[in-house]
Amino acid sequence: NLRVNQLLFSGNYFVGLQLARLGTTLTSKSHEKNEQEVIAQVTDSYYLVLLSGEMLKLLELNMKNLKEIYAKTAAMEVVGISEKTDVDQLSVQISALQNAINSAQRQLEMAENMLRLQLGVSAETGIELTEELGEVLTKVTSPGMQSPLFNVQQNLDFQLVEFQEKLSEKQVLMAQSNYLPTLVGFYARTEKILKPDFDMSPKNMVGLSLTIPIFSGGTRTAQVKQAKVDLETARNTKALLNEQLEIQNKQLQFNLRNAMETYTNQVKNLDVSRRVYNNLKLKFEHGLISGLDLVNADNNYVKAETDYISAVYQVLSAQNELDKLYGQIK
Repeated sequence: NLRVNQLLFSGNYFVGLQLARLGTTLTSKSHEKNEQEVIAQVTDSYYLVLLSGEMLKLLELNMKNLKEIYAKTAAMEVVGISEKTDVDQLSVQISALQNAINSAQRQLEMAENMLRLQLGVSAETGIELTEELGEVLTKVTSPGMQSPLFNVQQNLDFQLVEFQEKLSEKQVLMAQSNYLPTLVGFYARTEKILKPDFDMSPKNMVGLSLTIPIFSGGTRTAQVKQAKVDLETARNTKALLNEQLEIQNKQLQFNLRNAMETYTNQVKNLDVSRRVYNNLKLKFEHGLISGLDLVNADNNYVKAETDYISAVYQVLSAQNELDKLYGQIK
């Protein structure tokens, strides 16, 4: 006996094919979301390395200037022009600034290690950044740089929820297709070794087989109801996520505006602190002010540098979060 069957119609089969295609697309979107999360984390670590390096440069430049003043003041103290108190105050300031430099060096090393971890490279791998902080800031803070209108359809979380909704719709169709019949075409060939002289049965047979579901004890009805409940849940989840993303967009836009305003103010404060420090340094060298006045000015200058770096990080971080929400992480 030889029998070959060919499925001609089955509701479950055709809906199952659609579910398989949706499942493949959903997996691809999930992979894209994970990839975007990794890129966002690497970008944040990249910014930290940039900022830590910039902070270290500012502190080292400040140390260089302070040591030059200390050397001149110590020489003047030897000939009796300056007081020993001024020399001692500058020495204490140099020690405090050296501690700040040591801390900045450790922070830079930690930031580089974090970047290595995010990139998945060994701890011995060298890190060389191809961009300066000014180049990155120009991209974010330029006057023509404005965030586009938020389109919730571009958000990967929303896209995943949409696919979940489509899967739930197909699950309803799958449950409803259990009511449909199944049609199978077949071909059968029979060869008999021993057969009677008068044999009416054909050797070859082609036909159709129709299976009609009649009674299932309420199982199919319960499956359809449950599938519809799951679909309604998916739609409610989608609507809720849409509202949450709109609120999140407004909050992130607010955070970016605040960060930009703080950054603008800190740029001005840093410039003022630098000019005040340079002015007082000249006065100190001419003996017009005490060492304590210069130390206070140096402390204010270092604080302005720290506040500036913090403001820059807030701008870059806010823009990074907004890009992730918009699905524009690259």
